[in-house]
Amino acid sequence: MKHALILLAGFALFAGAAHAHVGLEYEVANASSSYKATFKVGHGCDKSPTRQLSVQVPPTMGNARPMPKPGWTLEVQRQGEAASRITWTARTREDALPDNQYDEFVLVAQAPAQPGTVTWQVVQVCEQGRAEWAPKLEILPSAGGGHKH
Repeated sequence: MKHALILLAGFALFAGAAHAHVGLEYEVANASSSYKATFKVGHGCDKSPTRQLSVQVPPTMGNARPMPKPGWTLEVQRQGEAASRITWTARTREDALPDNQYDEFVLVAQAPAQPGTVTWQVVQVCEQGRAEWAPKLEILPSAGGGHKH
């Protein structure tokens, strides 16, 4: 019985996480390369539409530039010259992302020169509720001869 309760509790935690999820389309990049970060939003928060997505740009990711989205405002917070947080907000309730639809939020940035793991802090704000995500990007050794901007 005790094992069944533990299993049931674990399933409940997993099922709750399935209601809202934000992840990266590509979880690997070469060191010092231009990286297109596509944040995939698969659900809202417990059937509530997503009205905002805010991404903290890791300090090791340089020259971050967001892609605008029709129907959404774009705010870029900076620390000095570098973008530190990028936030997309639905202009109206009708522009919000319904719980049963999928969308992507995109930015480009320069991957760090050193291999390792970069963690993005993402906050998904819904009409009712919010969720925090931490998708990871694995930085591989440079492939050499890359195109830089």
